[in-house]
Amino acid sequence: MQRLLVIFLGLAVSGIAINSAWTADDAGHPPIKLIMKQAFKKPTELQKRVVKGVADAAETKELLTLFQALAAQSPPRGEQDSWQEKTGLLVEAAQAAVAGEADAGTRLRKAANCAACHKKHKPAK
Repeated sequence: MQRLLVIFLGLAVSGIAINSAWTADDAGHPPIKLIMKQAFKKPTELQKRVVKGVADAAETKELLTLFQALAAQSPPRGEQDSWQEKTGLLVEAAQAAVAGEADAGTRLRKAANCAACHKKHKPAK
């Protein structure tokens, strides 16, 4: 419940309107679609801001929280091992960014390989 509250507050601070129609999964995690929107899409593009080094500490922690929520879920399609590997790399890179490690941006850019993950795990429309 605390994790959901942190994510909600992060979204509100970022100025993102939350559609009241979304619901958390049984473990209280926001839907993958919402995580993707907040982490990768405009207007916030948190991942890009962290990679470029222009995100503040709160934004960097928010990205980590989003990636942790993503990693805690089951893939909508594909194998769990692949999902854990890909989301685990995102979490590790975001943790490095929170810790201020010099190579965090490079690690995050490499881990956020949209095509590789979507090819294996994004459900068909």
